[in-house]
Amino acid sequence: MGSFYTIKIKNESFLNQNFVIFQQPAVYVGGWQVYVNAVFDGSLRPFYSDGGLLIFQCLQHCYAGAQVAVPSLQPGQSTGYMTAGQAIDVTPQSGVSNNSTNLNLSINPLGLDSPTHAEGVREGAYRIVTPSFDPISSPINVGLAIKHPASDSYILSSFIQAQPLSNIDCQPIAKFYITTGNDYQAGQLINPESLEKLLESAAICDATQGSDTFDVTYNPDGSWTVLYDRSVPSGGGGL
Repeated sequence: MGSFYTIKIKNESFLNQNFVIFQQPAVYVGGWQVYVNAVFDGSLRPFYSDGGLLIFQCLQHCYAGAQVAVPSLQPGQSTGYMTAGQAIDVTPQSGVSNNSTNLNLSINPLGLDSPTHAEGVREGAYRIVTPSFDPISSPINVGLAIKHPASDSYILSSFIQAQPLSNIDCQPIAKFYITTGNDYQAGQLINPESLEKLLESAAICDATQGSDTFDVTYNPDGSWTVLYDRSVPSGGGGL
């Protein structure tokens, strides 16, 4: 596998389309309410008119993320301010890894410390440890971040609203979904009530089986065609 996940989108319909990408929500241990952000958006004219493609890339490494949250989460709105990210390892099947990071509130606006090893984190997950803080006056979102290589910036792909003095274990899932519409821009909250329906109708790029490059075509009839690594065909949609 390479250093990036790469999704190339082609619009074979006869109209201009806006495409939105989001990642399958990570698994958060502890019964938290999980939220999902769009991680990419872009408009694309029909392929026959100019031959254009949309290309999304993010680094494959796992990143813990945190951001100062807005006072009230609203679908279609930004969930917070600049996202801090920290490269982190997940717990392996055997051996040890640097699978835990502390939320650091002494950094303005906030940050995540260099990861260390922690016992008791489930296989495939990492941990974010939160300090004492007031979640009412100073709400904080923490969870899984992606890193855009071009801008060197982070976006929370899924997150929970942190509580003080907590161990938040997060298990990433490397599946990306593409849908059409103008409801969301990168960094904006996807409506939790419509998320399941979006998952069912979206194209799916499943990187859990080793693929890292996906060619996605939006067809004239509104269906999707997804080619994994340019060689393995797959249909779209669903968990």
